[in-house]
Amino acid sequence: MVGYKMIANTLYFILALLLFMISLKLFSGNCKKVLPFDLQGKIAGEKESILRVSLIAMILTAIVQSSSLVIVVVFSLVQSNIMSEKNGLAAVLGTEVGTTATGQIISIPWGNILPFLLPLLLVLLLPKFRKLILTVFFLGMLILSLKLMTIPFSNLHTTSSYYKLINLVNQLPAIGVFVGAVFTAFVQSSSALTGLTISLGRAGVINLKSAIALVLGGNIGTCVTGLVAATTVTKKARGIIIGQILFNVIGVILALMFLDLLTEFVEYVTISPSIERQIANAHTIFNLVSYGFIMVVFNPFYAITKKINNKILK
Repeated sequence: MVGYKMIANTLYFILALLLFMISLKLFSGNCKKVLPFDLQGKIAGEKESILRVSLIAMILTAIVQSSSLVIVVVFSLVQSNIMSEKNGLAAVLGTEVGTTATGQIISIPWGNILPFLLPLLLVLLLPKFRKLILTVFFLGMLILSLKLMTIPFSNLHTTSSYYKLINLVNQLPAIGVFVGAVFTAFVQSSSALTGLTISLGRAGVINLKSAIALVLGGNIGTCVTGLVAATTVTKKARGIIIGQILFNVIGVILALMFLDLLTEFVEYVTISPSIERQIANAHTIFNLVSYGFIMVVFNPFYAITKKINNKILK
C-alpha cells in the first residue's frame, strides 16, 4: 500500500513540477513581451560602467524571470565582440541576484492580499492593458502549481524513500547542497528548486537550515549549464563561465561554513514568521552578499578568471 502511494505521490509531484516549469517559462516569455525596450539592446548599450551593466542585467533578470535568457544574450554579445568579456562577466554575476526575484514572488501570501488586488485586476481588463492579462494569468498558474507541489509532501509515510531522504537532508545540510545541485542540474532551473524548497517548507517537512542548504545547492547546479556550454562557446565566453562557477562554488562553501549564523540572521531580518518568506529571503541575502563582495574585488576576481582561462585551460 505504501509503495502504491509513493508511486502516486511521485506522479502527482512530477505533473505539478511540469506545470510549474511550463507556467514559469510562459510567465517569463510574457514578461519579455511587455518590456518597453529591446532586451539585447539594453544590455549591449552600456559599455563603460561595470556596475551599471551588472545592475541592468540584474534588473532585467528580475523582470523577465529568466537568468538563462539574459545569460544567453550576454554570451551572444560577447562572442560577437559587441560586449567585452569583463562586462559580460559583470552582467552574468548580476543575473545571480536577479534570479532570486522568482522566490520572492512565489513566497508572497497572495491569498491574503488578493482582495486588495481585485481593483487592479479589473483595470487590467481595459484594452490598453490587454498584454498584461496573460502575464498575470501565468503568475496565477505559478502560484497554483506551487500549492499542488505541496500536497505529495503533506502526509509522507515514515517508511517512504522521500521521507528518509528529507530526514537525511534535515540532519546533514551538506547532503541538501548535493541534492539541490543534482536536482537543479537535472531540470535546468534554479527557480524550480526554489519552488520545490518553498513547497517542502510550507508542508512542514523541512526546517529552514536544510531549506537554505537546498537553495545553496541550486546555485552550484546552475553551473552545469555553463559547463555544457563551455564546449561550444569561444574562449572569451568561456572566461565568463569560469567566473560564474568560481562565484557560486566559493560562495556556497563559505555559506556552509557559517550556515548556522546565516540561518539565525535570516530569521532575525524576516518580519514574517512564514518559512516560505524566510527561504526566499535567505536566497536573496546569500546571492546579494556574495555579489556585493565580488563587485568590491571585481578587478582581481576578473584577473583570476582570465588567468585560469588563458594559462590553465588552454
